[in-house]
Amino acid sequence: MFGTQKNIFTKKKKSVQYFVNFSNSKVDEYYLDTLLNEIKPFHQKIEITFQECKFKSEAIKKFGDILMSLKNINYLQLIIKKYVLEGLEDIQELALVLEKLQIQDMNLVLQQSYLRQQGFTMLLQIFSSNQFLKDLSLDLSVNSLGTVGCSLICQEIKNFENVETLSLNLGSNTIKQSGAIDLGRVLAKLKSLRILNLNVSCNSIGQDGSRLMLNEILKNNTLQSLNLSLQQNFLYDMGAKQIGVEFIISKLQKVQIELMNNDLSHDGVNKLLIQLNFSNDLFYVSLNLCDNLIKNNSINQIFKQLSQLKRIKFLELFFNVERNTDAQQFSEFGRALKQCQYLIALKITFCDLKFSWNPKENNFILRNLRKAKRMICCYAYS
Repeated sequence: MFGTQKNIFTKKKKSVQYFVNFSNSKVDEYYLDTLLNEIKPFHQKIEITFQECKFKSEAIKKFGDILMSLKNINYLQLIIKKYVLEGLEDIQELALVLEKLQIQDMNLVLQQSYLRQQGFTMLLQIFSSNQFLKDLSLDLSVNSLGTVGCSLICQEIKNFENVETLSLNLGSNTIKQSGAIDLGRVLAKLKSLRILNLNVSCNSIGQDGSRLMLNEILKNNTLQSLNLSLQQNFLYDMGAKQIGVEFIISKLQKVQIELMNNDLSHDGVNKLLIQLNFSNDLFYVSLNLCDNLIKNNSINQIFKQLSQLKRIKFLELFFNVERNTDAQQFSEFGRALKQCQYLIALKITFCDLKFSWNPKENNFILRNLRKAKRMICCYAYS
């Protein structure tokens, strides 16, 4: 029915041409000479990982010379984990290296790197001056930033004026409600931003913090797609409903929300879906609802609610099912889903080992959906 769009749920991956991993070692002249010999001038997409390495400023400078020798590079993924950079001098040297690379697509991972606030600020400043950068991915998770550190990072993010696609991971940084709201205000002012992937999981943001942050983000009229991870932020059912209300007047076309570990019941999920369905422009919705308070009977009630969705056309849901789920219960799931006549594409992922090992015996869902001619069914079992 819609041809090549059958793969709408498949995330596009970067085609990396060269990959190298330095781990638990000292990055010295020998390692960098090896790197120089292996990277070729025609390599355009490169991924380099430094994990638990000793990386001094002299080595960083040579590393920069190697990258500068690649005239055709257009994508760089640089992963730095656990105490790779020890002092501000080392960080400044790395910042100078990245600033010279005039590329459009960069993924910088500084997960659990403990750079301190000055270090993060120094590295983020380089992106505001890069006029070529359009696609930027920053992983700053697990760095104990706190609300003060988040505020400093926001001061730099506001200068990402040319970035069209931003992936920002601030998970497990205790930014709390005030940090989340500050972040939302800054993201709302990025006028070139089209696609936002934001991870603020495990930050004790709460219901009001999540709602107010989202309210600010949705003030960005150029934003078309939002992937928001709110895992383990104490939302509960009221928080889910409040999130849905914020989307009613938004102009977004595509929304993906991670809501794992927020003590949601079927009531909160249904209220969220009802609010999302009021949005005039929204047609693609993905919800990860695993590890909440949703039991098998609750799943049936959620599926019945899906039959009322008239505006949303593409829907993806992730659930946990109980370990004792039998064929009859899966058949009930299927009968409920059969009523979803307005959906064009539907993907349901059940996280259940028994169902995974016996797809032929238990796949009553598919049998009950064969008559739904407008629906394309795509299943993944984990």
